[in-house]
Amino acid sequence: MKSVKFLFLFALVAVSVIIAKAQVSNINDAIFFKAKYKKDKVWDVQRSPAYPTAGQDWTLSGLKGSLDGSGATVDWGQDRYVMMVAEPDNSNDANSLINDVTSAGGKYKVSLQLFESNGTLVKVLSKWGKIAGIGEKGFMYECEGQYGTFFSVAAVPATTVITYKPSLAVISKLSEIIKSSDLTRSLEKANGVTESSFFSNKYTKENVWDVQRSPAYPVAGQIWTLSGLKGSLDANRANVDWGTGRYVMLVAEVDNTNNANTIIDDINNNGTKLNISLKLYEGNGTLVKVVSKWGKLYGIGAEGFMYEVEGKYGTFFSVARVSASDVIKYTPKLAAITKLSELTKGLNAVKAPDAPINNPISSNTQIAIGHYTLTAKCSGKVLDVLNASTADGAAIQQWNLNGNVAQHWKIEPVNGAPGYYTLTSRCSGKVLDVLNASKQDGATIQQWKLNGNAAQHWKIDPVPGLPGYFTLISRSSGKALDVQSASPNAGAKIQQWTANGSPAQQWKLDIVN
Repeated sequence: MKSVKFLFLFALVAVSVIIAKAQVSNINDAIFFKAKYKKDKVWDVQRSPAYPTAGQDWTLSGLKGSLDGSGATVDWGQDRYVMMVAEPDNSNDANSLINDVTSAGGKYKVSLQLFESNGTLVKVLSKWGKIAGIGEKGFMYECEGQYGTFFSVAAVPATTVITYKPSLAVISKLSEIIKSSDLTRSLEKANGVTESSFFSNKYTKENVWDVQRSPAYPVAGQIWTLSGLKGSLDANRANVDWGTGRYVMLVAEVDNTNNANTIIDDINNNGTKLNISLKLYEGNGTLVKVVSKWGKLYGIGAEGFMYEVEGKYGTFFSVARVSASDVIKYTPKLAAITKLSELTKGLNAVKAPDAPINNPISSNTQIAIGHYTLTAKCSGKVLDVLNASTADGAAIQQWNLNGNVAQHWKIEPVNGAPGYYTLTSRCSGKVLDVLNASKQDGATIQQWKLNGNAAQHWKIDPVPGLPGYFTLISRSSGKALDVQSASPNAGAKIQQWTANGSPAQQWKLDIVN
């Protein structure tokens, strides 16, 4: 009987360990690594004391523009952001972190990478960094052991003085950043703001209108009538250029101008004043222009809301896709907006706008999740796992279409990297990968188990003038998926190569029924 109890307890402990490990199957899926930080959250600071002590006040002041690992000021461009990336460290560096959250074990370094708004990698700002002072307000990242950069959970202006009690002073294990309750709660709160329907919704031409209003301004609980719908205007009274597949989004940004029309951040408990800007993007997420630097918000209800472009032109954002002949009547729940919580917590009535109906593999780069074959334009042959292997490191080739699952690739978006996808082989469950994350022309393309590395992330861009054809660009190298020597032969090697627009880099995507 005792032996039975012992076996039962042993099995229970083993299962518990397995479950605990399974909770973080991909380190970069943890919220710490999924968080995106823009310029107003990343600061070079003065510290008092120089290094934190857990449970004691730490004060950060004199906020200035952040530096990279070489000491140069970070070039934030237009709408760029940075992310932390966990990468296996095979050098046994003293500053790497012990992996105690997955069964893979080993050590990891945490790099800092800069991205364009569409997820394209701009540069690696720091190959590794020490992490310290984790708490509810944020944490410190020391770029390659030289420049202390504070990452604030909430957007703050340069005049801010930040004081908080870190729960952890120095970090040595991944679990300490992934499972930090103080930081995780704060990041989830901040993430909830950016991912709320108000700030995550994308509005196309048919959702955004210049309108006639009756009455001129709304009263909560009373009918508001909008008519005479016309094309929307920017802050210069020019018509918004919607191009093909473009959309706009509303973005909360720190106000440095003392604008009287700001809203108060009452969610992150810091009282920061925020402007709500309006930005125009290409279909792949590339910023086109800032349509409006700030705007008044009012008339929020189930049908949409009004945004007054820099206090000049009232633009109605409709949840439904409407036409110029429509007359819109609805009862606003809120007349005017003064606090961030009114946009993110109190607006459950504002759902996502109706999306345009697109073929899943049309010229719009939002690829629908599913299994595809990829056919090279130069040869008419398809992307294939050599010998239908299930092993890590198996080579990728082109082969005659034969219906085998070695030719089926599941395309899925990468969390935290808009515009990038993984391609998972149906025969092995492993993903399309650049050997050793090489940046060289001619590097081999292989399959490898999913690990969150940028060598497994692919940007899928439509080829102009060739409907249904796409180029695939590696996030780690910026090079294109390519048939070696543009070979027409079955068995030809698949490699990466500098994008050159040749048919060897043009791939037709077809859904597998």
